[in-house]
Amino acid sequence: MKLRCEVHRCTWHGLDSETLTAPDPFDIGETLTGCPSCKSANTLREACDEPDCWEFSSCGTPTETGYRRTCGKHLPKEAK
Repeated sequence: MKLRCEVHRCTWHGLDSETLTAPDPFDIGETLTGCPSCKSANTLREACDEPDCWEFSSCGTPTETGYRRTCGKHLPKEAK
């Protein structure tokens, strides 16, 4: 899954496998996810699944080829 940090002035974007994770001390059994660049916790949001697009995803759409998470610009044609 593609992710992007929503912290102002942080420009990190990448894959969920690149993020920092740790047990959440406030919610036992849960996990905190952190930005590998600015080190902020729980500030990562899904990015558009189109290649080379890193805008935040704003819609989820079931399509014939599977579920898509895209920005408004890349809304699947089937959903328009």
